[in-house]
Amino acid sequence: MMTRARNLSSTERWASGVAASLLMSFSLKRGGLLGLIGVGAAAGLILRAGTGRCALKAVAEKDTTHGRRHRHRGRTAAAPQDDIEMPRDRKDLEGAPGPLPVRPAAPFHSV
Repeated sequence: MMTRARNLSSTERWASGVAASLLMSFSLKRGGLLGLIGVGAAAGLILRAGTGRCALKAVAEKDTTHGRRHRHRGRTAAAPQDDIEMPRDRKDLEGAPGPLPVRPAAPFHSV
């Protein structure tokens, strides 16, 4: 069996345990379909508190750069996806369209 690393702090585990116990008690008192859904959610929180592992948090913290790193001015950042060439000076901008014209707003008439 493969063991996974814990990704929850002890505070998060305690909070999950307390929330699970409260949700379980309210759900059992309520009964019905909504109570059954609450019991299922509480069971998930108990599992989260007991194992110290949360799949949702693991997905949220997942590294989306797939190990690619890019050095820029002494800082490490994700590698750029596309190379974009920016104009260097005014001569490179000759012939480019100017700013869009700004029209005044229509007056507001209350009825």
